[in-house]
Amino acid sequence: MQKVKRGRKKKNLLLPYLLLLPCLILFFLFCYFPFLRTIYLSFFLTDINGDIAAFVGFDNFKRILTSSGFLNSLMISFKFAGMVCISSVLLGGILALIANEKGRFSRVYEVMFSLPMAVASVSAAAIWMVLMAQGRGVLNWLLHLN
Repeated sequence: MQKVKRGRKKKNLLLPYLLLLPCLILFFLFCYFPFLRTIYLSFFLTDINGDIAAFVGFDNFKRILTSSGFLNSLMISFKFAGMVCISSVLLGGILALIANEKGRFSRVYEVMFSLPMAVASVSAAAIWMVLMAQGRGVLNWLLHLN
């Protein structure tokens, strides 16, 4: 009697991972594989088509890390990221303080604040209505439900 229960538990433990397997495969194919391939190709010289021409080892890294143009663009990127982060936190904090206050225009601000969420759901609903429309919906036509 215990063997049956133990086998069922093993099956139930394995099922979530089997259901996640297609997602994990796609995630690997579209995220990890290109990243790993880029690291692999960084040790080679490649032609315009991306075909390997010659192995150069760490020479690509030496060349880029000693390039003044790369170091300049790196500094500009860090400055930009810093400015964006600081301004985003400040603007978000100010807007949060305004949203928390109950003042003369608080209702107008609340409507303006929540309008993008409403517009997104309304447009999604409209798209689904077009796709599922009786008699002329594209999804119904594809599924042969007409």
